[in-house]
Amino acid sequence: AMNGTPYFAMEYVDGKPLNVWCRERNCSLVERLRLFRAVCEAVQYAHTHLVVHRDLKFSNILVKPDGTPKLLDFGIAKQLEDTAEPVHQTQTNVRFTPAFAAPEQIRREPVGVYTDVYALGVILYELIAGRAPYDFGNSSTSDIVNVIAGEQDPPRPSDSPGRVSASRSEWRDLDVLCLKPMKKEVGR
Repeated sequence: AMNGTPYFAMEYVDGKPLNVWCRERNCSLVERLRLFRAVCEAVQYAHTHLVVHRDLKFSNILVKPDGTPKLLDFGIAKQLEDTAEPVHQTQTNVRFTPAFAAPEQIRREPVGVYTDVYALGVILYELIAGRAPYDFGNSSTSDIVNVIAGEQDPPRPSDSPGRVSASRSEWRDLDVLCLKPMKKEVGR
């Protein structure tokens, strides 16, 4: 800026959040998975450049009118020196959305690529189950923290009444695909 104030110039993305896009168009399982795969490819690209997003959520994934998903808001992303080296976080520099936060974020433990993988599991869960993995309703932040950092796993997405249409064998794979990235232990 002319007065010396720093600023960012970023692309304007005219789109809708991924979940809204899918709901409004009543997208099939295949369409949802195609969009999700494109999001995963964008996240993988960031990871190969040693960048962890740390705040993946629907409002940060917009789908343009042509059906192209765009990953937004790397505002709290962290660059890793090495993908094997987790990023340590302090109480003062932590910002994330609790419903999409990984247990290690909630516990203020080091974050890494696995933190984004957890959030992708939450996103996929809601895309195919038609609901979030946990029903937080009017829960306080401390209740949300206790659920995510606790030991209880979410129910299988195939048990959700609002799930997308898929065969029994597809649901066996989808349950694993959703729940594996949402394991509470980073090593799993």
